[in-house]
Amino acid sequence: MKKRFGFINILFVAVFILAFFSLMDITWAVTPQIAAGQYHSIVIMPNGTLWAWGENFLGELGDGTTLNRSSPVQVGTDSDWESISAGTNHTVALKSNGTLWAWGYNYQGQLGDGTTANKTSPVQVGVDADWSAITAGSYYTIALKSNGTLWAWGFNDKGQLGDGTKGYQETPLMVFNLSSPHPSNPSNGQIFAACSYYNCPTFSWSLEKTYKNLEIQFSIDQDFSPIPVKVKAKGNITEILMKASTWKKILMMPEDNGGTIYWRVIGINSDKSTEKSVVRSIMIEPAQPVGSPTISSTSKSSFPTLSWQNHCNTKFKVWFGSDSSFAKKKVFSFSIKDPMADEGKFERHLTKGQWTAVSKLVGDVSGSTLYWYVESWDGIKRYSKSGTMSFELTE
Repeated sequence: MKKRFGFINILFVAVFILAFFSLMDITWAVTPQIAAGQYHSIVIMPNGTLWAWGENFLGELGDGTTLNRSSPVQVGTDSDWESISAGTNHTVALKSNGTLWAWGYNYQGQLGDGTTANKTSPVQVGVDADWSAITAGSYYTIALKSNGTLWAWGFNDKGQLGDGTKGYQETPLMVFNLSSPHPSNPSNGQIFAACSYYNCPTFSWSLEKTYKNLEIQFSIDQDFSPIPVKVKAKGNITEILMKASTWKKILMMPEDNGGTIYWRVIGINSDKSTEKSVVRSIMIEPAQPVGSPTISSTSKSSFPTLSWQNHCNTKFKVWFGSDSSFAKKKVFSFSIKDPMADEGKFERHLTKGQWTAVSKLVGDVSGSTLYWYVESWDGIKRYSKSGTMSFELTE
């Protein structure tokens, strides 16, 4: 079993170091900082150098080894470290020039360098030099830039990155912009069925300033390539009730199977520069077949009633066959205007002529088995089909 370094011992060493420099009356080049991870600690000394100690099995100390250290060792030779944070088994740090560095455990991409390989010494995260604040969590990292944008990467099984997904991220992903528009409604991940076409939703956001124009963009790709639906608005508008024609296009973007649609708000300034909001998502339910279709009664002398639970469908085709391959068949079409009427319950009586035609498929012989299924189309013309069912023609 690996030896663990106790928190009391780590804290004692940290306090001792800071007390030593204080007693020696050494001029502090930077404000000293201490960060404690699960089993390791990091400190920025008054002269801007970086020191670490504790467990180092995954390279979290950054000294180029995987050797545990029971006393502080210097991390490299640089003396321009400014801020540090220790995660479960990884470390992130800022330099005075605004660059971001990370090392240690990287299986979930928490170092942000585009890989999942552990690093035993500091590696720069990207090339940007405008990072202003950092914090390391349990296998993930959050950082702030000087322009007010918030970035995240690493493990995301509980949505800890805040990007609306639960997939881990190997490079920094912007999840928030303090100065850009802030989407607020619909809530992230809200689910919409085809019936929403008859009661279109309102999309809303907040603004920190007034833009010349706004553009609300929709895509099935989180990178917004392509952007099949765009909605324009004036730069001070904070909500839009979707038009039925526009909402229909959005609902149809994932096609019959439904899926995730991403949306964001773009603020367009007078100089044509833009500011993008964070990306939010909504879920579109797939086209659904009718539920619990029934036919009663099935006597030759009566006219049966077709019924089912309607799932936002407006058009139907009911197929009857003499066998499961529908070698002989009869097809009847029905339609309704409002799929939400009668709490979505559909009922239709077959006429004498329709039922006679169905009976003749099996020679009007009592005890014969007939097969049937229901095709349906919802209000946005997406297709679905029930399973094949059967019934016995009775006397």
